Amino acid sequence: MIFGDTDVKNASGCMLAHAINLNALKFPKGHTLSEADCKELYRNGINVVKVARLEDFDISENDAALIIAQAICSHEKIGRISIKRSRTGRVNLVAEQAGVVRLEKQAIVDANMVDHMITIATVPDFQQIKKGGLIATIKIISYAVDKNSVQKFCRLIS
Repeated sequence: MIFGDTDVKNASGCMLAHAINLNALKFPKGHTLSEADCKELYRNGINVVKVARLEDFDISENDAALIIAQAICSHEKIGRISIKRSRTGRVNLVAEQAGVVRLEKQAIVDANMVDHMITIATVPDFQQIKKGGLIATIKIISYAVDKNSVQKFCRLIS
């Protein structure tokens, strides 16, 4: 991932490093700029923006979190779990029915050691859970992570 100041005319497809709130213009941190967004920013006097530009080996934070969640939920031992997405590199895994959560603790520890920008936090092993209860949160800390790290994390956790 390349991070830095970019001419707004060349920023289409990049993610904003900071929120922009200028009159009626409101773009949240992490927003991927479109051509129309860039033109609107330029019309409003913004010539340079601080952005993150993904490289070929990067996966965006939202896509990476979803890929990991899907890998976990596809495991044959997993019960009925829903994936609840957010737009900030976070995915929650929620119980679809009441039960007891069983974890492979060492797999979680090993997966969390793959890349400091990828993490999973869970309820404790043997935790009773109600329908709709939060089982785990997967968080991608940066705007993007290396595809190889995501693949390794998935292998260890699923």
